[in-house]
Amino acid sequence: MKALRAERLAVGGRIKGRDTFELARLAVGGRIKGKNTFELARLAVGGRIKGKNTFELARLAVGGRIKGRNTFELARLAVGGRIKGKNTFELARLAVGGRIKGKNTFELAR
Repeated sequence: MKALRAERLAVGGRIKGRDTFELARLAVGGRIKGKNTFELARLAVGGRIKGKNTFELARLAVGGRIKGRNTFELARLAVGGRIKGKNTFELARLAVGGRIKGKNTFELAR
């Protein structure tokens, strides 16, 4: 397991594995896959989020899909594609352009 602490990180490809990230901003052009742990303020993903990832963040923007058994504790979520699987969301705002499918749990403030 690798741990990474930084203020900003930009990844052009994929994040895959069992890594821990503690940073302010993260931008991923491809996919996030695996059992990763993220503690950050902003996350932007151009592709997919898949696996058993844990996210504690303020803002999340996903251009593609969220799939799997991910856990999200965040203030704002914007998804252009689909949310599918057994995901858990604790958030204030939610915006989905596509579909929500599966046994997802949402705890919303608004």
